[in-house]
Amino acid sequence: MTKRKRPFERYSGLKLWLLLGIALVVFGSFMAYYFWPTEDTLDGKSASLEELPDDLAAQETADPQYPPRTLRQAWHQVSAEDEDLFPRPENLPDDSSYVTLTGEYDQWLLGTPVEIAIPQTGKKYRSIVDEIAPDEFGNTIVHAKPATDEDEFRRLILTFSDSQTLAYVSTTLGSYELTGSEKVGWITSTNTLQKRRDYSQKDVIETQRDRHANTKYVPPRED
Repeated sequence: MTKRKRPFERYSGLKLWLLLGIALVVFGSFMAYYFWPTEDTLDGKSASLEELPDDLAAQETADPQYPPRTLRQAWHQVSAEDEDLFPRPENLPDDSSYVTLTGEYDQWLLGTPVEIAIPQTGKKYRSIVDEIAPDEFGNTIVHAKPATDEDEFRRLILTFSDSQTLAYVSTTLGSYELTGSEKVGWITSTNTLQKRRDYSQKDVIETQRDRHANTKYVPPRED
């Protein structure tokens, strides 16, 4: 009768070392997966929305019909030192401030939270996109209302195309207007722009003509 081998006797020598090596690899992979920090996690933990930067984290919208949206910036303020890098248009008001445009307005959706920086006041206002529509000239017009906890912001109306960006911002401290190209623009208070306008000039320039010059004379009837 053949003597039955014990379990460990079957895997002696090379086979036993092979099994031990496999076991170490599996155990090491388990430890690395759960406890070793990686580049896309923070301290070995899964990155949550709270751990991401504010401008990348999804924000709850005021309207429950929309899912959380990514926080967007309307534009970024340019420092005084960097303003010299941009050509300054002639007759630009002294209180105008340069901004760089994000170039991502086509990514805004209904319910998207937008942060609006006004250099003149040094404040950032929180808004929610509530209307997006094209106009008859091929531009896109975006309207944004105040966020739920925003008391000083009133309205944002932004019009953009492939080559131009215009915006109107209304706040309790006044209104401001932005004129820009695709990548850079400048913001000026509406009050300053109104003071600089020459209301003695007509909005439409047309050639004056005598509408009676080619009229033929018709003698009156005697009867």
